[in-house]
Amino acid sequence: HSNGEEVVSASVQSLIRRLDKFDPYDFDMIITDEAHHAVAASYRKIYDYFKPRIHLGFTATPDRADKDDLNKIYEDILYLKDMKWGIREGFLTDIDCYQIDVGYDLTQVKTQMGDYKMDALADAMLKPAVVDAVVDAYGKHRHGQTLIFAVNVAHAYALAKKIPGAVVVTGETPKEKRAQILEDFRNRKIPCVKYRCIHRRNRYSIDRNGHHCETDTK
Repeated sequence: HSNGEEVVSASVQSLIRRLDKFDPYDFDMIITDEAHHAVAASYRKIYDYFKPRIHLGFTATPDRADKDDLNKIYEDILYLKDMKWGIREGFLTDIDCYQIDVGYDLTQVKTQMGDYKMDALADAMLKPAVVDAVVDAYGKHRHGQTLIFAVNVAHAYALAKKIPGAVVVTGETPKEKRAQILEDFRNRKIPCVKYRCIHRRNRYSIDRNGHHCETDTK
């Protein structure tokens, strides 16, 4: 708990178990990262307990898959810059996205706070026919260096096994090895890199340069 520090950083899971250690008026300001989760019951328990002067939230994905409304938590949008603005102003490269049906079935995959549950999602994406469809899409649409974002480590290796020259990068990849892989990728010595990442309710899609990108399916 706080011993008078000006800034306290905590996860929701840690803080929700320690609310009794704090006075509701201990903090002048609360800042929530990944604020699209703010409508969840665990987050709201924290907000209901504390009485800050101001509560700020930051998120790159304000549109929740379950359509729950962030207006329940926040009164105003103070700053908004979307992807189109970033492209128009030169901060992001322009892209062409294609939604590709790789035959997966997510009807039985449950969600938690707007994200698919990882184990169930991996089971759906690791089906041989789905893996083959992703590899086929890579073969048809790739042009130059390619990034493919996988559901988990096993998914990344399953895809890499079927793409000649592909390399997997995960959170366990040593820093020096990771740096060398990315350097080789930039120098076009490696055609394809697989990253393990968190997937929200999106489809696989590939841009005109062969890069995998995630496109919302609303």
